[in-house]
Amino acid sequence: MLVKCQECGGQVSDAAVSCPRCAAPANTFLGAERPCAECGTAFRPSFFQCKGCGAPAYVANPPKPLDPEPTVEAVADPAVLEPLEAPLARGSYRPLPGLSLTWNWLRVALLAFMAARTVVFVELLIMGWMFDQAEEQVPGAYERLEQYVALVAQWDLTLVAISIGTFAASAITYMFFVYRGLKHLRGISSPEVTLHPGWGAWGAIVPIATWFVPFMALRQIWRGIMRRTGRPVDPPLTVVLWWFSWLSVTVASAILGSLERAIAANDYDANLWRSALFANLAVSAGFVLAGVFFLSFTRRIVVAWDQANA
Repeated sequence: MLVKCQECGGQVSDAAVSCPRCAAPANTFLGAERPCAECGTAFRPSFFQCKGCGAPAYVANPPKPLDPEPTVEAVADPAVLEPLEAPLARGSYRPLPGLSLTWNWLRVALLAFMAARTVVFVELLIMGWMFDQAEEQVPGAYERLEQYVALVAQWDLTLVAISIGTFAASAITYMFFVYRGLKHLRGISSPEVTLHPGWGAWGAIVPIATWFVPFMALRQIWRGIMRRTGRPVDPPLTVVLWWFSWLSVTVASAILGSLERAIAANDYDANLWRSALFANLAVSAGFVLAGVFFLSFTRRIVVAWDQANA
């Protein structure tokens, strides 16, 4: 790449040690070598990207044309360089700001959904206990079970609507969270990221892909951000526990659907009803545990993100 010598105005290669016309040193027309913010490789401010890791260079945009009569003092003056360098360096590494804000909205939606599922879990526990009492023919147990079922039916529709609404809000904000994380890391050429941001986000709702894409996406986000901040890159146990809880929810939901169809076909069967109750309890417990584990490790991702871009 040819650059303009600031001493004589001649064209000189960026690989030259000095200007062939006026013998000015390389630091004069290329700028002094500085360490790459990503890998520490030495590079010059006039380069567009680091030759060591491919990350955006200290000055990410092409150099602006010089004045008709540039002076060395004007270019070397720190008061002139500082306003140009600092914003460019930060802007280069945050192509999609707002991950923390997205996570805060995700946390609110997910906590609301977990609260709704906790209410369902307690409701089912009480119903199961009353059902056992009725099966044992405890005096008055069957009447109490009927009264409790009638009471729950009055506000069950509202609880279902809250669960569906908060789950949809959690899913949408989760997709934004994953998309922004992967997009940011791809913007700085992070070697840990192999998923496309769009596929990492939408893969969570695609059949079959939902079994593995979310785990891959969050694991790559964790490794990319933690490596940049100097933290251990291996995902913590909470990532595995979150994924195991999510897979348990999908399996229990499939079993619950089959049991509900069997109950509808057989009108009433005590064994089928009890199995459906346990499957429903497993779904609610799995949702709550998955939410706890998810918020636990994603909070560490957001804290590391903020520190890296402070």
